[in-house]
Amino acid sequence: MTYLDHFFLAIPPFASTPDPSFFFPSHNYSNIVASLEFAIRRDFGIVKLVGEDGTGKTTLSRLLQDNLARDHATVAMLDARGAGRILAALCECFGLQAEADPFESLKRFLLSQNHFGRLTVAIIDEAHHLEPEDFKALVRLERLDVEKKKLLQIVLLGHSQLDERLELPDSGELARYIVFSLATQPLNDEECRRYLLHRLRLARPPVETEAEEFPPVFSDAALEQLARWSGGVPHVLNLLAESALQKAFVEGVKLVQSAHVLKAARAYPNLVAGRPSRLALLRTGRKFFLILALVVALVSAVATLVEVRERRLPSELPPPVPVEQPKPEPVKPEPAKVEPPKVQAPPPVPASAPAPAPKPEPAKVVAPPAPPVVAPVVAPQPKPEQKPAKPNQVKPVMPKPVKVAPVKAAPAGPQPVPEEAPAPSNPGQISPDDAAPPPPVAAPKPDVDLNDAMKAGSGVYPGQRR
Repeated sequence: MTYLDHFFLAIPPFASTPDPSFFFPSHNYSNIVASLEFAIRRDFGIVKLVGEDGTGKTTLSRLLQDNLARDHATVAMLDARGAGRILAALCECFGLQAEADPFESLKRFLLSQNHFGRLTVAIIDEAHHLEPEDFKALVRLERLDVEKKKLLQIVLLGHSQLDERLELPDSGELARYIVFSLATQPLNDEECRRYLLHRLRLARPPVETEAEEFPPVFSDAALEQLARWSGGVPHVLNLLAESALQKAFVEGVKLVQSAHVLKAARAYPNLVAGRPSRLALLRTGRKFFLILALVVALVSAVATLVEVRERRLPSELPPPVPVEQPKPEPVKPEPAKVEPPKVQAPPPVPASAPAPAPKPEPAKVVAPPAPPVVAPVVAPQPKPEQKPAKPNQVKPVMPKPVKVAPVKAAPAGPQPVPEEAPAPSNPGQISPDDAAPPPPVAAPKPDVDLNDAMKAGSGVYPGQRR
């Protein structure tokens, strides 16, 4: 009894060889197949498909080959790793005889195919292994056309290294002729689950009645583990699922559990996609779990002791030791500094103002400054000449009061402008002009003697000068 009979299977569901009959129509894969067929049938030129190992590039190429073969197209599929020169390899794939110039052989063959209206396609797998001369040869084939129709449709399949190779200057400008550039993507968790169930359903034997159902093969936990450890890569997913079936069959279990998936992951440590810590757990086994449990228990015990010690009651704690506080030294008061009283200097007295008479200082009265008063101009009156007294008779001369009369006409000549009283420099003090009026100024005496002038007949009268 094989494991196929154990799980009610007709054929191996997870074979590692690419099989287009097990094609899973995910969203990404369906778009790639539709884009490839559209570009080829519309005569667009070179199409590129890149992806990592195991992502289904070869399966997609074989599916494309089968679809084109239904329309009687001529398809040549070759692997660039062992093909040698690309022109000679294409001649061999198309069944042409080897000649000195393989390019001319291919040209004649393509012209004959176009004459009969047949589509000719070349699918080159592992194209990142091509030599620079091969890139230049593909450019020559791409330029072959008749009435704006390409004679050969080229599909390049390879890793992401193919993009790097096409950027090099020795690629022969092949990147300029690439019209479509596609890429395969890993499956997500839900797509991985549907991918496994899809292949199991195709591997079942045909049922006689619709009511007949087969028991499930993978548990939900096993499906989740397969999606996690495979990383969504179909090739790795097939390897893990096939290994898990074998291990469950050895144990005699008809439902694959997550433990069987973990055992299968240990068999492929270099292909498993996951966290490094999980890989370490898989490789070390139970010893690692035991050591980890001991370390966790020790850390928990130490943390508990520290927490209990910090939460002890105050009564259990020893009394605090009294600490003598040093007595502060008395601070001696510093003697107060006595500053001498500041004496304010009196304001300077203008040079033109007469010095005030000394008198006792009255009480300071602050009065608003009065507007300046302009005194009327008083013309000086001549005094009568007094006769000189005889030496033996001296009579004192008494000054007569001066009568102030209104001025009718100002005398000719410049008139003296009376000076305004200066404003006090300090409003809080009384200026000398406000404190005491200036003393009266005596009228000047004539320098000419009247009697002598009359006797001499000089003609000078009192009050006049020569």
